[in-house]
Amino acid sequence: MSPVLGIEQNVNFEYIFFTDPNTTLPRVGSVNEDGSIQPLPIICGIPTSNFYEVIEADEHGIQATENPLPASSVKILAPITSHDILCVV
Repeated sequence: MSPVLGIEQNVNFEYIFFTDPNTTLPRVGSVNEDGSIQPLPIICGIPTSNFYEVIEADEHGIQATENPLPASSVKILAPITSHDILCVV
């Protein structure tokens, strides 16, 4: 099983919102150093479908358990689809 993703491991993430090529559902992932996309499910295995779920789960609730996807296999979506943005850093 993969380690829990988080700040305690000094990992910087480039998050991406994309359409899963297998299900066509929106997903949240991180961009790996090689450019592949690592889907990010909540630790119970449920796929994350928006950035609010990632924020709510925090670094202890997300675990990389799926195989990375080639970037060419996903459709990249707008990062935030609602209009109530508080801050983007």
